[in-house]
Amino acid sequence: MIGWGYDFHNEVTKHPSRRRLRSRRRRCATHSLVSRSDGSYSRLGPNIRHPKDRDFIATPAAAITAWLQKRRLHSPWGWDGHKQVSDTPTGNDFKAIAGGYGHSLALRSNGTIVSWGRDDEGQVSGTPTGNDFVAITAGWAHSLALRSNGTIVAWGRDDEGQVSDTPIGSGFVAVAGGWHHSLALRSDGSIVSWGWDHYGLVADTPTGHDFVAIASGERYSLALRSDGTIVAWGDDSSQQVSGVPAGRKCVAIAWPLARLGLGSWTCGAISPMMFG
Repeated sequence: MIGWGYDFHNEVTKHPSRRRLRSRRRRCATHSLVSRSDGSYSRLGPNIRHPKDRDFIATPAAAITAWLQKRRLHSPWGWDGHKQVSDTPTGNDFKAIAGGYGHSLALRSNGTIVSWGRDDEGQVSGTPTGNDFVAITAGWAHSLALRSNGTIVAWGRDDEGQVSDTPIGSGFVAVAGGWHHSLALRSDGSIVSWGWDHYGLVADTPTGHDFVAIASGERYSLALRSDGTIVAWGDDSSQQVSGVPAGRKCVAIAWPLARLGLGSWTCGAISPMMFG
């Protein structure tokens, strides 16, 4: 694993560079979620300790935390001011989780989405219906979902066009949500960004058709090219952009996990040498 950017809490210097990595951690803003291998997930709150089990497969970080373990959302933890911890749904049919600032969402194996937590701007009540969703992501107060036909649905806060400017049409294969901006990867390897355009988050989106993965922090974005190189754009106050490692071939990129757990300034990437 390679880390760069904000390092005030040793997010860069203490990353697990010599450990084999099998899953990536997801980020939320005020709580945490982790997913278990049985399809369940776990949540933690101010008075809930994180679980010690070893069968987790995914975690999004937020000012609350939860993880997915054996396909069940299990024991979220962190701040519970909007019931983003206590209202965590039960069951063992979940396959993906995401979290924003006070709200969370999960994708079930049947293609439906469930959201809970803060709902002052439609983060929960605006959750789309249907059973054809294949991916989800969350921004600060908005969420995105990708349908099996390659179209994107967005809901929640829309003060910067992060919902209303969502591109129409099919052909999308991945989505990522930042603070008030979003981006999507097309099947032709190109990227489109929309929403808040401070720091060039939209205007500086790289061109080309050789991208294979995308990720977004609070005020910057990342993209992975097919040759293993990384492109970053947006806020560079902590070298999130200028600190991108050169000459390294990576196989995955991750948004940060600094400060509120929203992942504002610290970035990460995984090199092929981590597998084997």
